[in-house]
Amino acid sequence: MSVLALSGAGYRYASGQQVGPVDLSVRAGERVLLTGPTGSGKSTILRLMAGLLQRQGQGQARGAVRVCGQDPARLAPAARPSLVGFVGQEPDEAVISGTVAGEVAFALESRGDPVAQIGRRVAEVLAQVGLSGREAADPRRLSGGQRQRLMVAAALAGGARVLLLDEPLAWLDPGGAEEILAVLAGLGVAVVVVEHRLEQAWGWADRVVLMEQGRVTHDPVPGVRALWGAGLCGPAEAEIAARVGRGPWRRR
Repeated sequence: MSVLALSGAGYRYASGQQVGPVDLSVRAGERVLLTGPTGSGKSTILRLMAGLLQRQGQGQARGAVRVCGQDPARLAPAARPSLVGFVGQEPDEAVISGTVAGEVAFALESRGDPVAQIGRRVAEVLAQVGLSGREAADPRRLSGGQRQRLMVAAALAGGARVLLLDEPLAWLDPGGAEEILAVLAGLGVAVVVVEHRLEQAWGWADRVVLMEQGRVTHDPVPGVRALWGAGLCGPAEAEIAARVGRGPWRRR
C-alpha cells in the first residue's frame, strides 16, 4: 500500500529551471534512497513531497503529491506532523529549543496536545532514536550524529507516516552515519532519504531511485553500473564486483 505518491510532480523556479515531471510511489515502511548528481533536482522533489515548495516557493508547482491520500501543501501546520516529517540539510539551523525534550515537544505543544500525553510521546520517540536520558541536554552540545537523531525524533513526534531527510549523512563521520541509518531502519515508517554518499546508504535502502537533470532515470537502480553514466560511484565492494567480477578477489 502506497503512503506517498507523486503523479507528474514538478516545479518550475522563477529562473525558469524545471524539475520534473516525476512519478514515484513509496509503500508503508519502505526505505527509499533518492540519489543523483548535484543539481539533479533531488532536494526539490523531497520538498515537494513535504508540501513545502508549494506553500513557500516563488515558482510554480505542478502535478499531484499525496501523503496517505492528502495533499501535504494543503494541510494546516498543526495537522502536517501527523502525516509527514521533514529533516533538512542543516540540523543545527533547525534547533529552536534549549533542551532535547523541548525540541521534540515543540510540534506537540503547537497543536495543543495534553501535557501528560506530550511527556509520554517525548519519552517514546527519544527511546526510539537512542536519546533516553538526554532530555535536559542542550541540543547544541550533542554530537553531530546525536543532533541528527534528535531532528528525526522531532519529526516523528507527531506520528508521521512518512519521514523525509535531505542529505542526513553530509556532516557525519562514518560512525555517526551508521548510527542514523540504524535508527532509520528501525522506525517502521516509510523513509525517503536524499543522499549522494552511497557507501553506507546503498545497503540501507530497500530501493534506490536515480535522478538526472530533473527526471527519474532509474526506479529502481538495477546496480552500480547504472550510476556511472551519472558520474556517481557505488559502495566500494559493489564497484569492485562490477568491474572485475565476483571471483577470486573475494578469497584473496
